[in-house]
Amino acid sequence: MDNAVEAWLLKTGGALDLAVGSEALVQLIESPSVYPVPGAPLHVRFVMLWQEQIVPVLDPHAWLFGSALRSAKYIALVAYQTAPMTPLKYGAVSLAEIPESIRVQDNMAADLQFSLPENVQAACLSVFKAAGQKVLVPDLQRIFDGWGRSQIPPELPQGTESDASMPSNPPDILPI
Repeated sequence: MDNAVEAWLLKTGGALDLAVGSEALVQLIESPSVYPVPGAPLHVRFVMLWQEQIVPVLDPHAWLFGSALRSAKYIALVAYQTAPMTPLKYGAVSLAEIPESIRVQDNMAADLQFSLPENVQAACLSVFKAAGQKVLVPDLQRIFDGWGRSQIPPELPQGTESDASMPSNPPDILPI
């Protein structure tokens, strides 16, 4: 019996990659427009607009290693639910490369016993090895719901200085 599941390998541009279930990846966006959120944690310091929603953007390099990714060529829009039969919620993940479709089997499981920040270990559902590299399966709800709407100010300031690789001219946004 084949116990493999389909997943998307999210290439972070670092020593570790992430993976999400095949149903979680909603859209891949090339050369995304993102906007800084003053006071937000380093790993979710940007948001993007998608279908009239403000979506937090995870910088996996900052989340895993504590330093920001210099440039993101792509953003993977991901969906998750907080409970069965509830509306989908969305988050986004900055990527260095296009995601790769993979099949994950039980025999690929790896040990989470390696050096990661405590908040990262707490938000990992599992770890497996693909092509000799450890891949983390993040708990999207824990990452994005923990960030919360309280991090988004009523209005994003115009002309906020940010990382040179990210646009810094947010559009007019109505208060939430």
